Amino acid sequence: MKIMKLLMVLCGALALAGCATVEMSSAGAMKGGDRLLVIQNDGYELLGILPLWSGNLTWNEKLQCVDREVAFFRNHSDTQHLYEMAKRIAEHENCDLVDVTFVDNYLGLNPQSFYGALVNSDTAISAVLRPRK
Repeated sequence: MKIMKLLMVLCGALALAGCATVEMSSAGAMKGGDRLLVIQNDGYELLGILPLWSGNLTWNEKLQCVDREVAFFRNHSDTQHLYEMAKRIAEHENCDLVDVTFVDNYLGLNPQSFYGALVNSDTAISAVLRPRK
């Protein structure tokens, strides 16, 4: 029974560890009505080869917003995936993406995680959303 509880806690922790976030400043927070958009995602792989889990961003057509999920055995923490989501958000907000910056951190083997077997990758994109005229 203790093993089942431990496995349930471990699965919950793993699900929360693959994390994707989308943050956007409020309208008018920047000069000229520009808004700052930051999208971050990270994922984990076994020995840098086998994807275990990552955050996953999808566009919800019905609600016209971003859904955050956890993807198992896939790694969506790449700049292309985040850039496509940024373009989708900009289109929905009727804005252009300007000053786009990518950060792709391959953090390597994590000695604190399962004896160094987990590899963490953390990817982010920041951009200014400029309203179209």
